[in-house]
Amino acid sequence: MTKRMAILGVMVWLSGCATLKEAADQEFQVWNSAGFTYSEYSEWKVAGFNPLSRHPFDNRCHYCPTPGGGGCSVFTPCLTASAWKLAGLNPQEARTWIDAGVSIPENAASLKDAGFSPQESAKWTTLRFTPQAAALWKSVAFDPQGADEWEKAGFTFKTAKLWRDAGFGVKDAVNLRATIPVEAAKAYKDAGLSIETTIVWAATLPAGEAQEFKKLGLAKDEERELSVIGRQIHDWQKAGFSVKDAIMWSRAQFGLSEAVKWRDAGYAPKSAADWIRGGIAKPSDAKAIGKKCPKGMEPLEVLYQLNPYDVKGRCFQFVGTTQQILSRSSGLYLLGGEAPALVNFGEHSAPPHVFRGITKGVGAYKYVAVSGSEKIVPSLEAVLVHESQ
Repeated sequence: MTKRMAILGVMVWLSGCATLKEAADQEFQVWNSAGFTYSEYSEWKVAGFNPLSRHPFDNRCHYCPTPGGGGCSVFTPCLTASAWKLAGLNPQEARTWIDAGVSIPENAASLKDAGFSPQESAKWTTLRFTPQAAALWKSVAFDPQGADEWEKAGFTFKTAKLWRDAGFGVKDAVNLRATIPVEAAKAYKDAGLSIETTIVWAATLPAGEAQEFKKLGLAKDEERELSVIGRQIHDWQKAGFSVKDAIMWSRAQFGLSEAVKWRDAGYAPKSAADWIRGGIAKPSDAKAIGKKCPKGMEPLEVLYQLNPYDVKGRCFQFVGTTQQILSRSSGLYLLGGEAPALVNFGEHSAPPHVFRGITKGVGAYKYVAVSGSEKIVPSLEAVLVHESQ
């Protein structure tokens, strides 16, 4: 190589260096105009950042431009150094947050200030919690999965904390919140009562009383019935009923005053209910009928189908319209408006239109109809005539 060629080579190299230096100087000027020193420029550039957003309307990079400049998206990592620097993060921190999936500088700064690490933040942002929401849930000691579960069930971080601190999981809290405040629910829980019992009794029985009733070993259906009685259980107890007896009477559809009447007359809930269903509303009537009908009453349908010679000694419910008054105290009545039967009312007058009550079979009654044909029908005596007639 000649001396001339060597000199030319050096001049080309120097020219290239000058060009590179000029380009570098121009690049630094861009960074410097954005507020970066030379050392900062070097660090941010090495970390892969740009000095300003390429988006003409957003140099702070609140939302970063998508590739190709077609708008902004939070899913595009923000590589605008000025935005990250403004948020108070250095290049290494910015890159760590981006790698953890937090691509907006302000979000990263908020999470950092709230005490989140980039790795921890990724768990919250994956579940779509905002930095502010994540900070609130974390402030009351919820992890991301727990917060997500409570939030999806409709709880705020405050209400979730109340129910959790009271000892309830999400499922139980959901079942209880529509029925009872958390403070009352906790009282039931502290009293050793199950969620099911709490739901049943919460509206009517304080936790302290409920705890005492629970010691009785009530079955679930008895617990439900006790919730119907509610605070009135004290009135039942004052009237001499045990809790279980009160439940039995209430289940048989008796109020306290009626239950007292039937109990004092010597009836159990079931037998009293049977009399009521048979149209006997007074224990005294039941007593009178019981004496004459020790085997109980049979429905009208049975009487309708029986041979008249088979009715003797048997008692029946009776509903019939008047066919013919035979005397002051007797008449023919049509069973269900069809088949006739003779009813004797003893010292009482025969109802002129309709008879509803209880009858007892005497035997068969034979008579000649207007048509001349002989009829054989049941012969009955009235045991009870309903007062509504």
